[in-house]
Amino acid sequence: MATYVIGDVQGCYPELMALLDAIHFNEHTDRLWFAGDLINRGANSLETLRFVANLPNHHQSVLGNHDLYFLSVVLGKITRKPSDTLADLYQAPDRDALIEWLIRQPLALYDSGYNSLVVHAGVAPHWTRETTLKLAQEASLQLQSSLGSMLLAHLYDETPLTWQDTLTGPERWRCIINCLTRQRIVTLNAKMSLEFKRGLDALPKGYLPWYQIVSRQTASTRIIFGHWAALLGDVGGDFNVVAVDTGCAWGHTLTAYRLEDAMRFSIPSQITIK
Repeated sequence: MATYVIGDVQGCYPELMALLDAIHFNEHTDRLWFAGDLINRGANSLETLRFVANLPNHHQSVLGNHDLYFLSVVLGKITRKPSDTLADLYQAPDRDALIEWLIRQPLALYDSGYNSLVVHAGVAPHWTRETTLKLAQEASLQLQSSLGSMLLAHLYDETPLTWQDTLTGPERWRCIINCLTRQRIVTLNAKMSLEFKRGLDALPKGYLPWYQIVSRQTASTRIIFGHWAALLGDVGGDFNVVAVDTGCAWGHTLTAYRLEDAMRFSIPSQITIK
């Protein structure tokens, strides 16, 4: 069995099908782990979500910020952004079943055999692997609980930006979720910037990519992440991390990374960016 971690699909269904053909995917003998953001920006979010949700149960996706945005609109009742591309998904007859599947996807996945951790965006530098998995499960359970709608309704309150073990309640869970699904850069004191989207050549003063913090407690664990399309898969050095969002929704490529031998497979985007 081969395990493939696939970067942010974001509704690029034709490219996903082409990528699966290229790797000769067998849904029974292989395993797909998606790095989140299955939907939004591309034109085929409904087809993408239906396809992944109907795969056998050993295929999974971590939640990404675009997945959580959709859940926040339908369950948290936040105002929909006019720019989203989810109209078909909002109106789908199987929408409730897709919501039920999506909200039960984890915030982190770990393969002990290959010591590989998959998250959508990153981890707090002072979290160990064990802490990351524990906190990810804690926040997931809250999203699935009776408090989930309230948490989703306030997911975009921008604070706190720094993790503290003493955080409680919605602030605690929001900070966990933001660490795992939205951060790209942090200060040396692990304060997140949630708005920065540019490449490594445009880092603001005082900030580094979360994975470049020297004291990062997950340095011995291979971390595969998406979310940062501007990297185009290049993390800027040897940090024991793998970036798999290669910007398919921005006209670049869709990428799969095979855990067993660290091989990458990419398919060109069919999207033309004007």
